[in-house]
Amino acid sequence: MEKSDREIIAEVLTGNTEEFGKLIERYGNRIYGLVLHIAGNREDAEELTSDTFLKAYARLAFFRGRSAFSTWLYRIAYNTAISFRRRRRLPTLSLDDAYRDYSDSSDDEMHWEEVRIELLERALKRLEGEERALIELFHIEGLSIEQIAEITSLSVANVKVKLHRIRKKLAYFIHSEP
Repeated sequence: MEKSDREIIAEVLTGNTEEFGKLIERYGNRIYGLVLHIAGNREDAEELTSDTFLKAYARLAFFRGRSAFSTWLYRIAYNTAISFRRRRRLPTLSLDDAYRDYSDSSDDEMHWEEVRIELLERALKRLEGEERALIELFHIEGLSIEQIAEITSLSVANVKVKLHRIRKKLAYFIHSEP
């Protein structure tokens, strides 16, 4: 039987530090996916994922269990990635660049479903890092509005409003493509 997060944490805190690797295995891909959406590239996402786990390990004694460990870890990852993005002021894809890229790559033989996927992927790339993170947490990770609010330090109402606005923005981006 697989150990729970709380059991692993208890073992790590009593000195069996190798157990922390199980948490990295359990959550590494999800954390990487989240920070990748914010950072925008794999190299930075790998570094931010490592930073997240180092911070979590260093602060493990402060985890009180009021929320799920995954929620606590997502919050560390989200804050780490957002801070990184703000420090770096990473550029975002302009609407003109996205339009030019799409119109230059027209392929008459693309199926409609492939076109829809391509439009969605392009629209997602046009979102800000924080917006992509919210979409990732809700639609891909399947977290609840309440969990996202806890991770992002936003109110539940604010998360709902932001998700609604992001969906509208995605729809606009998709329908504004040629």
